[in-house]
Amino acid sequence: MMDGEPMGGGNPESPLRPDAPSPHGMLRWAEMFFWTSLVLTPLVYWMNGPTVSREQTYFRIAVVALLAVGGLSLRLCNYRSNRGR
Repeated sequence: MMDGEPMGGGNPESPLRPDAPSPHGMLRWAEMFFWTSLVLTPLVYWMNGPTVSREQTYFRIAVVALLAVGGLSLRLCNYRSNRGR
């Protein structure tokens, strides 16, 4: 590691902790969480079995919708921040 280079690819602008993660890196990890959760949701639903009430059905639909909206929103944020670099 060279002098002045942040440890672990962290945020060089952070005056307190040079190894602190950058906001851009955190957005990328959050986006990965949303897409991975969306892909694994059918597996979780299969392991839990069929729904037993309307409320559970609505909740499952809401979870999928929120994961999709969150993933798309973060994809847009990451695209816009990459375009500005």
